[in-house]
Amino acid sequence: MGLVARQPVVGLRVEAAEPKRTLHVVWHMVTADLLLSSIVLLSRAFAAAPSTALVLFIAGQYVTYAVVFLVVARAADWPRPLLQLPQRMLLLPVGILASIGTT
Repeated sequence: MGLVARQPVVGLRVEAAEPKRTLHVVWHMVTADLLLSSIVLLSRAFAAAPSTALVLFIAGQYVTYAVVFLVVARAADWPRPLLQLPQRMLLLPVGILASIGTT
């Protein structure tokens, strides 16, 4: 059951640079998201009245990122895919510990 690449619109030519630029932008968007959410988590850790809803939302983001990496790794047709995409091992503890910290 292999994936077949199809052109979304007949006659549309997609240059090789466009997907690379899009991936580049998404990379920086995720980097900014992880950086800003880490800053928020640190600021909430030392706040007099931490925002539980905000911390749980950020914890959910980290857990969701970890699940996405796990699903993509399991779907990959590589040898030992879980070792080739290990990012979940860094994202999941942050999400779990942040959610534990709200109790």
